[in-house]
Amino acid sequence: MQKRIGINEQSSIDAAIKQLSHYKILKRDKGRKETFFNHLLFRHLVQIEPNATNNGIHSVTLVGETFRPEFCIRGNSQHPLFCVECKKLTEATAKARFKEGLSQSLVYSNDYKCVLLVFYDFTKHDHYTKSFTKRGSPERKFLDGLWKQHRIKVIFVVPQ
Repeated sequence: MQKRIGINEQSSIDAAIKQLSHYKILKRDKGRKETFFNHLLFRHLVQIEPNATNNGIHSVTLVGETFRPEFCIRGNSQHPLFCVECKKLTEATAKARFKEGLSQSLVYSNDYKCVLLVFYDFTKHDHYTKSFTKRGSPERKFLDGLWKQHRIKVIFVVPQ
């Protein structure tokens, strides 16, 4: 069930999507752990969304297991506004991390009004980014469906 997003909340989500889409990573940092990128991404988001937090994050419990995103914006309603989940994709880990990110996002979408799923695409030739952003591709249609049905927005960040 989708939760209603108000006009002010939508503008906050749109600003966060724009800010996250403009986050820059460097090829030379490929060997760094995902937490390195998450820390910098959080600082990047806080520049335009001071209510972002990585402390006391609303976690989701399902089947007795607790799931916790990287950071979130609580908002002012019963349901938290949005959370951010991040995964680093490399040639060796892309398939597993992609599936992991999708499944976690589905879990979060049960409680949050919106989920922003960020993939740091270190795959050869930005394979995932190119596949999922190609207009008219089945992959693009899949992402469009995630947004329409579950309010999960996928953002790819490619190293420069």
